[in-house]
Amino acid sequence: MLAEALSARLGWRCLGRDIIDAAARASGAAEAALADIDELNLLGIRPPTAAKQAYRRAVEAIIREAAAEGQVIIVGRGGQVVLGQEPSALHVKVIASTARRLRYLMVRERLDEEAAINRIVASDRARANYLRRQYGVQWLDPQLYHMMLNVDPEDLSWAQEVILRAIETRV
Repeated sequence: MLAEALSARLGWRCLGRDIIDAAARASGAAEAALADIDELNLLGIRPPTAAKQAYRRAVEAIIREAAAEGQVIIVGRGGQVVLGQEPSALHVKVIASTARRLRYLMVRERLDEEAAINRIVASDRARANYLRRQYGVQWLDPQLYHMMLNVDPEDLSWAQEVILRAIETRV
């Protein structure tokens, strides 16, 4: 939501889950991509190590290529690690209270409270596991980010302004 609003305001591309599709095609490892997005482990997919490695290399290549082209917002997939040493990159961790996240999911996804809680828990676990498995880092480690923003207020225009100002100082 915030990333999409920023990309529209800046006229930049926004890459998120589409990185998964592109990496699956590039690596020929669709099963690794499916395992990657199966946050609840409902599919029980266990791709071979070679497929997982090919997929990871493809994800990293897509992130690096997009960053090299510039004018892009990259959401997730370990971008804060892959581009950790990139001087022009700005790494922002966006957080919100469970109550805010519940309201958002219940309205946007039309989930009941229990389903929304389960989705939040599974999503957080999957993100933490992904970064730990792939890069040996802790998802919430503040040293991975230039800034962390709590977006509990409903109006996100202030968060956009903070990020835009930070972008201006890094470009």
